[in-house]
Amino acid sequence: MISCACPWLKWIEQRTPDPQIEGSSPFGHAKSMHRKKCSLRIDCDTKQGLETGVLKISELLFHLNIKASFFIVTGPFDYYLSISRIFTEKGFLKKLLHLNRSYLNLSSKNKINKIAIVEKILSHGHEVGLHGYSHFRWIRDFLKWTDETASIFFTKGVSDFKETFGYLPKFSAAPGWRMNFNLLQFQESFNFNFASDIRANEPFYPLSANGEILKTPQIPVTRPTLDEILIYRGKFPFTLENGDVYCAHAELEGMNYINIFQNFLEINLRNGCEFVKMSEILKPSELRTKKILLGAIKGRTGKIAVAK
Repeated sequence: MISCACPWLKWIEQRTPDPQIEGSSPFGHAKSMHRKKCSLRIDCDTKQGLETGVLKISELLFHLNIKASFFIVTGPFDYYLSISRIFTEKGFLKKLLHLNRSYLNLSSKNKINKIAIVEKILSHGHEVGLHGYSHFRWIRDFLKWTDETASIFFTKGVSDFKETFGYLPKFSAAPGWRMNFNLLQFQESFNFNFASDIRANEPFYPLSANGEILKTPQIPVTRPTLDEILIYRGKFPFTLENGDVYCAHAELEGMNYINIFQNFLEINLRNGCEFVKMSEILKPSELRTKKILLGAIKGRTGKIAVAK
């Protein structure tokens, strides 16, 4: 396990079972008789996450023979804008202090080769999509956007992704699950195969209050994220169920919490979880519709998009 002075990290390590205590090796036969298909969503929000955390996670997943869906932010690395959220979102300062400074560490001033990083991810069999434009500005300001501003952010995100990586993104996830139905309507014009903007318990099609059904299916994150669990001191690791989508962050699971994340993956492999890319779990013909609203999630500050 990681050696760290952070008391929260020591606490969660003490609650994490040793992956070698019971069950077979994750590279052997699964402990469970029933195979479960689960997915990993890997978010990259910052320059530090891209130059360090993303590659660590990609290497770990390659070692465990796991495939995942990576979401890479475009635009400026503007994490300093989060400072204002200390005064506007109750509990945000506590979150920063409890996350072992993962989002506060200053990254190097060196220019990073984004193309080489994404090519490495793709070479490991993963898929890569868009995680919005100007991540922290999006989170701070999305409720104030005019139609014109919303159009600019979506268009810049897609165009920057194509300019940097050479192809149009086929799927997208809004930063911090900050989304509403009007923004989802703007997103329709980009013809994504799927999006992952909303928290819910299963994939679905968004439904408006007047009955309009959007064509872009949503594959939501279905379980609490590690940063949420650290805030309310919940149980981690936990066992994923069939169809679950877990979201890891390059700045957390890819850095100070990499060993804990590895333990989580190994436990779920032994318990019958087969990790597949998010695009592979989508069955559009079987999806129901759900309405979208802004709500609260335990352990996460601010209002985010949830489905009901």
